[in-house]
Amino acid sequence: MNDTRHNEHCKSLRAARRGFWASVRQRFSERCLDHVAHCPRCQKRLAAMQRVELSLCLMRTQPHTMELLGKANTSALKYLTRTSRQTACAEQLRCATHQPHRLEKASPMLERLINVAACLFVVLMIRVGLTNKMFQIKEQGTKVMENYYARNLDPQLFEDVFGQSPDLKA
Repeated sequence: MNDTRHNEHCKSLRAARRGFWASVRQRFSERCLDHVAHCPRCQKRLAAMQRVELSLCLMRTQPHTMELLGKANTSALKYLTRTSRQTACAEQLRCATHQPHRLEKASPMLERLINVAACLFVVLMIRVGLTNKMFQIKEQGTKVMENYYARNLDPQLFEDVFGQSPDLKA
């Protein structure tokens, strides 16, 4: 699941001091890898574990209802003894619901505020005339670039790039 932790573990195994236990550990890991490479039963088990990991990752990405926590707790409580299932703590687990964070509760309002702020910013830019200045700067930059390339490029190449013949007067 956590690739960085797994990589750090592998690095620590490779960087371990060469000694009796390090060589035993290395031989054991090599034997396990060889066994898994040749044992179809272990390959099936590993494939099943990978499917479980993939399904858990997919579950994390999908939205769930608020009573999912209670359902999971109820399923887990089925494996306890009858007396354990009838305690007050078990009832609290059965009725537990996910409580959203403040940010989750406020996200619709924040989205609306951000949209209003963006609209006000656009209106302010139009009112100040900043957009017109930006377009003028872009046009002037394009003219400067065309003049530079008209003087330094082959006329045929200039026509291919800009779609017009170079104006050498400017």
